[in-house]
Amino acid sequence: MPAGEWQIGLATGYGELSNPLRGGSEQPVVLIGDIAWYGEQFYVDNLEAGYEFIQHDDLFYQGFVTVNREARYFDDWRFFDVQNSLSPLGSGNDSTNVRQLADRHYAVHAGLRSSLLTSFGQISAMAQTDISQTHSGQLASIQVQFLHSIYKWQLNSALSLTWYSSEFNNYYYGISDRDAVSASEQYRVGAGLRPGIEFTAARALSSNWGLLLLMRYEHLPAGVRHSPVVTDNSLTSVFGGLTYQF
Repeated sequence: MPAGEWQIGLATGYGELSNPLRGGSEQPVVLIGDIAWYGEQFYVDNLEAGYEFIQHDDLFYQGFVTVNREARYFDDWRFFDVQNSLSPLGSGNDSTNVRQLADRHYAVHAGLRSSLLTSFGQISAMAQTDISQTHSGQLASIQVQFLHSIYKWQLNSALSLTWYSSEFNNYYYGISDRDAVSASEQYRVGAGLRPGIEFTAARALSSNWGLLLLMRYEHLPAGVRHSPVVTDNSLTSVFGGLTYQF
């Protein structure tokens, strides 16, 4: 994209975003959006803003601030951005229902990212810490992206491994005195790893219109999966539809 110009896009179609919580339900995704601005060093990309402070050939480093969206599974309404839908959270009647729990809040993270451009795509390493003192935890990840083209389709596949600290996992998936449950149902979560895979396929139909297919999968660590409020072992999202770039 040209430096110094805003890029705004919308996609409409159909998809689903899973919810691993007891009392939650899969949510339909019918509208997603994307907004970004990249300068020579400073950038804004949806809920992330950052600064590229070192670039040497194919290796570059960024500092950034972003909104972590783990709380979206506990919220009645979701933020609207490239990864989330405007859909209300479902409800259920099982014990230790998400409705019984105290509020889980969105966190603001600051982080560093290092990326290496290669002949096949990109390798990135990243570390973040909570600067909003919401959960006071950290996360770190490594991701390998593969970029290639088939006919008129641009394909992007990625493998990732992310470590979440015990403070992060316990804030969102642990159960304690803050929640309206009995003492026997309280549960503490330790640190854990989430492997993930992502695939995106895009095809331009004109200068403005295009097609988009998207799939994401993350496997939750054992400590999170065993939480009384969690009923699924993974997070998944899929979407397919038309895109429009303004």
